[in-house]
Amino acid sequence: MKIRNIVLVTIFASTAACTTGKFSSSYKAERSTVDSLTLLTPIVLVEENDGENKKNNLLIGASNSIIISEISKITLSSKYSIVGQELTYQDIDELFEVCKSLEFSENILDGQIVPKGFLNNIGIAETKYGLILIYRATFNPLYEPHYNLTTGIATSSLIIAPQSKPFSDLRLLVINLENGEVAHYSSKISENHDPRVAGDVEFLTKAILKSVYYR
Repeated sequence: MKIRNIVLVTIFASTAACTTGKFSSSYKAERSTVDSLTLLTPIVLVEENDGENKKNNLLIGASNSIIISEISKITLSSKYSIVGQELTYQDIDELFEVCKSLEFSENILDGQIVPKGFLNNIGIAETKYGLILIYRATFNPLYEPHYNLTTGIATSSLIIAPQSKPFSDLRLLVINLENGEVAHYSSKISENHDPRVAGDVEFLTKAILKSVYYR
């Protein structure tokens, strides 16, 4: 019985909802020949929320940004010539509105454009396409990471405490930097991957990059 309980909890902790990938018709036709990519610095917002108070955790956000950047560069550099570019544009709400519209759009993304402020911030790019990851996450500071899992293992039972659950929302955009058109969109959304756990952030990053790595 103990083994069964632990297995059930582990499977529960590994799941994540996702949009596997949508493409513009032009990018879909040429993606197999694209050999260079501008890797933009990720936009990250991590908030801690105990049910009464909510605040931005800058330290964990900065750590997540480094993890996402490093994993992206390591993963994609074997397939693309990578050009890194800093991004001062930080309007995560504006970009998430774009992502929400893409989530419910047709599978072909023709005509979907990123905000002008975002594109203007990039300036003259060295490559036709750029990639950015946008990560928004929350956690309850009153609970340790993976509280349900660790408590369940310790007590040999299945623990579900909704208020302890984190939330991770990772979005990927490949953008035609010449005209601002969204070339590719993908998402990974999970209530079981904690922004305080480096391995969880690495897992989500590697998972979402598969649609760009495998072409």
